[in-house]
Amino acid sequence: MDTVLAVAILIYTGVALWRISSKAGFGGCLGLAMLLPLVNLIAMGILAFAKWPVEERAERYIQERNTLLRELRELRGEEQPESE
Repeated sequence: MDTVLAVAILIYTGVALWRISSKAGFGGCLGLAMLLPLVNLIAMGILAFAKWPVEERAERYIQERNTLLRELRELRGEEQPESE
């Protein structure tokens, strides 16, 4: 019974870590690396300190949006706000 519970917890944890690393923009294998002793420290460091691909996509989206807004204001003849 203990073995079945341990395997169930291991599978659940593996799936959860896979999904977390995938949602962050990394491969799911990085999440599975969290299950391996010592390798999990490296994987945790990557997740904690690396720039996430999701963040990079969000920054590109914001830059594109700001460029489009700036172009729209220019077409309308509006003045640019000070913050940009």
